[in-house]
Amino acid sequence: GLEKWVWEQGRGVWEENSAVEALEGFITDITQDRRNQDRILQSQKELRSLYHRLES
Repeated sequence: GLEKWVWEQGRGVWEENSAVEALEGFITDITQDRRNQDRILQSQKELRSLYHRLES
């Protein structure tokens, strides 16, 4: 299957008797943002490793 990252924000809509009547909100696909973040973290890791090898 395909993995997707999402960000969800919502809230309950309450009836007068304190029961949840409905949920409202939205879901946004943040898959590309997560992939970009993972690439940045991997690049930082590789640069740190290179720096430590050059230091030695």
